[in-house]
Amino acid sequence: MLKSLFGSKSVTEILLFLLVNEECYAHQLNQVLGLAVTPAQKALARLEQGNILTSRYEGKLRIFSFNLACPILSALTSLLKQAYNQLSLEEKKRYYYLPYEHKKEKKQVNNLIQTIWEHLKGVTQMTLIAHVRKERNEPFIRKGKGTVTVEEQGESLLFQENGIWSQDQTHYQNRFRWTWDRAKGMLRLEHLRFGVLHPVFLFDLYAKEGSILQSHTPHLHGEETYFGWMQYKRLFLHLHIRTLGPKKNEKIEYCYL
Repeated sequence: MLKSLFGSKSVTEILLFLLVNEECYAHQLNQVLGLAVTPAQKALARLEQGNILTSRYEGKLRIFSFNLACPILSALTSLLKQAYNQLSLEEKKRYYYLPYEHKKEKKQVNNLIQTIWEHLKGVTQMTLIAHVRKERNEPFIRKGKGTVTVEEQGESLLFQENGIWSQDQTHYQNRFRWTWDRAKGMLRLEHLRFGVLHPVFLFDLYAKEGSILQSHTPHLHGEETYFGWMQYKRLFLHLHIRTLGPKKNEKIEYCYL
């Protein structure tokens, strides 16, 4: 459908990839989607010339993202979200970029998860940054901080979070459940907005490169898609949650201390 509209498979693939991952570069598109580098580079350049995308350099790497000043960006991303949400879960997986593909040995996995688990049990504070895109597509950023009460229940940890948003001093409350599946070597994250008996499964995190845990694939709950990753940094845990749906386009970053 979108290919007929945009007249190019490369452009369609690039725009959907950007919707999910927010940034891209030509060789990454080749690695993840199988797009030939030269056509991908030409498509990226054409989108930038049309003010749909903008780019910046990190060293020699040219990284593209949506141009927030584009007057039709809100309509475009709304169309892309509708198209993305109509894809099957397998098709959605294609657009999810996994930066850390190296797998660890079982002993390394257990050691890393054990270390993270012990840190999770001792968490008492948090900071968070929520990146939300509203109707007009301008990013809205909220920052907050607060306390975390941890309750152990067998192989699970219940997180009760209480904090304050810094902009307007309004209160924030949230509940998560972490579960360590030792047999599968992964941590499961569930949101308890409907209570402990009706958890919303977000994703499973598996050990990847270095001190990284990462979801293998996006998880579909209703019309919303969740994926994320966590990094252990000794002094804190950095959790990244991405949510994409008909009414949601947000990224939340936690630092658990």
